[in-house]
Parts: sequence; structure tokens; C-alpha cells
Amino acid sequence: MKTERPDGLEAGVAAAFAAVAAASFLFSGVFSFMAPGGAWLNAPLGARLWVESDPGGYYLLSAASLYSSGGRLLYPGHPGLPLQVLLNAVESVSYALRAPADARFGFAAFLAKRSAHVFFLSKMLITGLHVFSFALLYLFARRLLGRTRAALLAAFAYATSLPPLYYLSRVSVEPLMMIFFFSLFLCVWRSLEETQRRRAGAAAWWSALGGAASVAGLATKFHLLWPLPLLGFGHLLLGDDLPGARGGAARVRARVPAAAAFAAAAFAALASTTSILDWRDFFGYWGVGGMGGGSWVAGAAGLVARQAGVVAELARGVGRMPAAAYVPGATKTGLYLFCELPLLGFAAFGAVRLFLRAEERRGRWLWLAAGVGYTLLIWAYRCFAVSGDFHGFHYLFVFTAFCAVFFGEAADALLARFGPAAGSRAALAAAAVLLAAVHAVPLWAVFDGRVRDAFFYAQVGALDEARGRLAAGERVALIGLSPEAAVAASGLGVIRYTPPDRSAVLEELAGDYVAADRAGLEKLLAAPGARPIGAVVALANVAGVPTVTGPFEPARWLATAR
Repeated sequence: MKTERPDGLEAGVAAAFAAVAAASFLFSGVFSFMAPGGAWLNAPLGARLWVESDPGGYYLLSAASLYSSGGRLLYPGHPGLPLQVLLNAVESVSYALRAPADARFGFAAFLAKRSAHVFFLSKMLITGLHVFSFALLYLFARRLLGRTRAALLAAFAYATSLPPLYYLSRVSVEPLMMIFFFSLFLCVWRSLEETQRRRAGAAAWWSALGGAASVAGLATKFHLLWPLPLLGFGHLLLGDDLPGARGGAARVRARVPAAAAFAAAAFAALASTTSILDWRDFFGYWGVGGMGGGSWVAGAAGLVARQAGVVAELARGVGRMPAAAYVPGATKTGLYLFCELPLLGFAAFGAVRLFLRAEERRGRWLWLAAGVGYTLLIWAYRCFAVSGDFHGFHYLFVFTAFCAVFFGEAADALLARFGPAAGSRAALAAAAVLLAAVHAVPLWAVFDGRVRDAFFYAQVGALDEARGRLAAGERVALIGLSPEAAVAASGLGVIRYTPPDRSAVLEELAGDYVAADRAGLEKLLAAPGARPIGAVVALANVAGVPTVTGPFEPARWLATAR
């Protein structure tokens, strides 16, 4: 670790992060209110990427049945277990604090009728997790770079890069993935320092926290972070030494107790996940050989074979990628490079600068490189062997974070040489201008994408508003729209549909709709004993765009229709 050099910024760190948090929540809050959830395509700068409901709508419904699914999640996902635990808490608290008018709704009915409200709260949760990950990256970068300004530049470069900006208010696992990644290494480094100080208790405590964080990362995004427990354990044993370093054996023996605490905590954390998640079912769902049935030995062999297959498929896929895929642009394939070329350029310079003067603790960089490198391997496999394009930048969070660290090194050196003294207002202004110049494109791209999201939600938002008006037992009459289309427009969905894996929330949602025309609505209103109609929505052509209009009072809509 480099020695921290005072640069006059320490007192302003909290204020800087408060400003970033305020801006993040303001941006996320406004656009989440304007477009809480649905099934349209996100399209920053016109580049059509993912459906808004993927994966948030799946996680929300899966989380609702998390503790009643017998470990067989409705959405096995990544598996995203920590996220589903948090989302279940949001849903449960929302239900517990429901308004008196909703008191007669059961849990599933409440979530179906108030899904927009739950989407909004869930997105605010995700925004908070992202802000926390920015703070952890600051601590992470300060450990690596040793200077406050460089660490702040790294944290804010990451916060304004395309992946965190795009996912700032999308319900997904990425902020938790980064929280657990940073936490693992921060805990390991603290444990190594405590061991060096001969404080065995403190070293074991930090090691145990690191072990739990490594398994939480594995349970968040398995295919990217499953090596974390191995990396953390190995890093604890070998410390910051390069393999074969003189006197390393004696230092390893001193670290064995901390490594044992790490392993014990990791095993305990992994065992605790099995009370919620059936890992055998998870691996079986994703087709890992032997995990859907048979022995754990066969399953482990299948997992190893799967990793070997990644390399083979990657090699075969490289030749199939068209040349146009490598061109940066406002396209599905080229958007990441189009947004992040300036960051990557600074990062390359910063990396060279760091490695040329890395006098100590080079082993630390090897462990970090192993973690980052594995995520890049899986990203490359996804691009070259699966999708045939580069739009999967949600696989590049770890890589982007490291580019931000290298950017912090390069930008701080540049400002130190050509800018005003660190800690002055002029220095802060220079840093802000530099960040704005480097990330003007992703900032605009994500703003543009959120404006488009609001436009698309405006076409279907009447459905959420109509359900929000329903009292117990009431339904929404759909004019010119099928119940299946209305359910799909909500953005809620499940991967598994067969018993016992059906979603009670989705069934409640489907039951809240009935298709009708004018005559059919009159019959529904007049039929004795029929479920009452609480609201009417109608599909109409508004300025050439099919739009769900309403909600209307049934009698008023009938009077207008005549």
C-alpha cells in the first residue's frame, strides 16, 4: 500500500459523496417516478438494448415467493440471492405499511395492484446500493493509489461511466456484485495488516468478514464471481508477496489462523444460503452437467468441464465476429466503446504509470488481475460465443471499476503537473471539468435513454394507475386490449410457469383484467353477482402512437362511448 500524502481534500470527501448521493437519488427518483416499470426496450442514443423488465420484473416476482419456493426460485437468475432477500424485505415492509384502503388485500393482491409503487421503492434501493459501491470504490482506490484526490477521481469516474449510470435505477444485481467484490479485498487487506501487527483477533475478524463477502458475491452473480472465495483465501495466505518470495513460508504460517477464519466464515455463509436456495436445482436449471441429479462429485466435474468449454467456445467464436462489431458508435454493439474510449485511454496511461513504479506489494496486483481477468474471460465468452456482439456491458462492471482506478492515477498526475494545487477550489473545478469531458457521452446517453423510457411508459402507465384505484374484488375493463397484453405491459414475469412454481402475484394480476367492448361492459356492469368494474382503460391512437388511455369511471366511459 502506498503512503497517503496529505493533499487538503480529506475534509471535503464526505461533502463530495453527499453531493454525488443527492444527484444520484434526484436523477433516479425523477425518472423512476416517470417510468417505474414496464416491458419497453431501453434505447440510449437510439441503440436498442434490453427490455426494461429484464431482469427487474423477474426478480421482483421471484423475491415475493422467496421463502415459500422450497429453494426453487421462480427466477434462478445469477442467482441474485442477496438481491432477492432485499427485495422481499422491500415488498414485505411496503405491505406492512399499506394504506388503510389496501387493508383488505392479501400480500399477492397488494403487489399486483401496487406494482408501480414497489418498482419505484426497489429502484430507490438499487440507487442506494450503487452510491454505497461508489464509496467502497473510493476506499478501494485509496488503498491502491495512496492519494485522496486520485481515489476521488477514480470513484467519480466510475460513478459517471456507462454501466453504473445505465443501471443506477434498474433492479439488477450489479451494485451488490461490486459491493461484495470491493468488500472482499478491503477485508483481506485489513486482515493482512492486523496480522503484521500481531493482532490475531482483529485479523481473524476481518478475515471472517471477507469470507462472508466472498460467498455473498458468489451467491449474487455466480458465473462472474464464483472464484472470489478462492482468490480471498489465497490472497490471505500469500499476502502481497509474489510467489516464491524470500521468507514467504514463515509469513504464510503467520497467516494460517486468519485464513482458517476466512474459510470457516465462507463455509458458514455458503451453508446458510442452502436454507433459501437449492443449489442443485440452480445448477440443473443452467445445464451444468450432473448438478440437476446424481452426486455432488459428478456435479463438480460438470462445473469444471463447463469452465474448460468456455475457453474452447471463445476460441471458435472469435472468427465469427464481424469487423463492424469492433467499431465504436451509438449502436447496440458499439455503445460501450463509444462512451468509454476516453476513460480507457486515460486508464491505459495510468496502468503503465502504476506498474512502472510499483516497488512493493506487486502480489496484490496479481490477485486483483486474476479477479478482473476472469470476469473479462466470461464477458468475452458471452460476446464471441453467445451473442455475437459487444452490448453485454453489464459484464464489465469490475473491469470498468479498475479502469476508473487507473484513470484516477493518470488524472491525478495530470492535474498535479498542469493544474492548480490540490485542495483548492480551482483544483476541484479542474477535476470536475475533466470528468465532464471524459464522460460527457455516457452522461448524455443515459439521460437520453431515461427520457425515452418515460415516453414509452406514458403509453402504458394508465394500466398501473387503473390497478392502483381498485378496491378489493374490483377489476379493470380493457377496451381494445387483451388481458395477456396488459399483464405483459406491467413488466412482471417469471421464468417457471408449472406447479408448484407459479406466481400468485402474476395470477392476481391476470385476474384484475377483463376484456370487453361497449356492449360487453354494459353486460358486466349489469350482471348480478359479477366482480365489479372499478376502472376502464382503452387502447387509442394518440398522435399516431398506440396508447392506453384512462383510467375512466365505467359509467362515464359508457356515456362518452355512446
